[in-house]
Amino acid sequence: MRRAEPGDREALWRIFRRIAAEGESYPQHGSISVDEFNVYWFGRGGEQWVASEERGVVAAYTLRDNHPGHVDAYVMTLAL
Repeated sequence: MRRAEPGDREALWRIFRRIAAEGESYPQHGSISVDEFNVYWFGRGGEQWVASEERGVVAAYTLRDNHPGHVDAYVMTLAL
């Protein structure tokens, strides 16, 4: 695991779109734009982390306050 870097954003967006398209985990749908994703994932503060292998980013999480006084974590993983 390491902190997400700007170069990870496109890979994270592709993973997120696949998961969101299933309609079971996130309120967004698979057609979320890269700009919308960047605001959702990175634009609300907190910490963003990724797990990567030789083939690239395979998992990520963001940890931030969802509501004042309550910290939430959002996790996404790429099916292997």
